[in-house]
Amino acid sequence: MVLDAALQLTFVAEALAVVGQVFARAMGCAETGKLDFSFRWTRLRDRTLVSLLKPSRLLIYQHHSTDNDAVGGCFLPLDTASSAIFQYVQQATKPLFHRFDGLELPSNWVQLVVDEFLERRNY
Repeated sequence: MVLDAALQLTFVAEALAVVGQVFARAMGCAETGKLDFSFRWTRLRDRTLVSLLKPSRLLIYQHHSTDNDAVGGCFLPLDTASSAIFQYVQQATKPLFHRFDGLELPSNWVQLVVDEFLERRNY
């Protein structure tokens, strides 16, 4: 079984920017507010981290999870610019990727995946 790293990054980016920020603004929340996000990943044990969504960005080493679940989250200021969303995505997903042999994804890789996703969504 596998887990796609880029796909997880885009899921979290979508939750933060496309769903969270847009929904909060539609509800009339103050731009000075913060959104509290929590994520939980389950059934991770024996999965291998891959990059199917972005095959040109294959992970050099195979990383495996021996833990079964991970929990992450972040507080996202509502006025966060789309160019800074990747920082919160990285913060929220850090516990997930740490389950795979202690992996820490490089910030520039996270930024590239998140920025490409947000550009496609015209966010």
